Amino acid sequence: MRSKYKGFTLIELVVVIAIIGILAAILVPSIMGYVRKTKVRAANMNAKNAFTALNNAATDLACEGKISNIVKHSPIAVTALNENDDLESACKLALDNNGIHSGFVCWDVSAEKKIICAQWASSIGAIDYVGQYPNPADDADMALTTLGNLINSSKWTDETRPDLT
Repeated sequence: MRSKYKGFTLIELVVVIAIIGILAAILVPSIMGYVRKTKVRAANMNAKNAFTALNNAATDLACEGKISNIVKHSPIAVTALNENDDLESACKLALDNNGIHSGFVCWDVSAEKKIICAQWASSIGAIDYVGQYPNPADDADMALTTLGNLINSSKWTDETRPDLT
């Protein structure tokens, strides 16, 4: 005998909602982990782009005999970089494709006037994902720091670069 009512029972609906809730509880943390790792990789890539551009510009300056123009730079907005300065102009050009809000960058120079490290972050002053090159950050939790923290740290020397990991 067929029932005259069509549809699902309340118990069936509760079971389906419970199953969806369990799946969401499993998936959300893993998706958040992927998002954090992606932000760190993007920050590392921007730092690598800055490092490469700065090294190319520094090499050009050294070949032209303008080695005194190769100097360390504290954290600065990419949009505020001076286009009349060879290093800053090269860095701005390399990071300009990130859009109008292309983040903040800083770099360090060795005693031999070589670019030894570049860092990039999307914001400054607040805790943010910071990318670094060389020695890029691998762990998202360790990359949560303030920009320039490692460049200005006491363990920084020309021979060794600080790690974000």
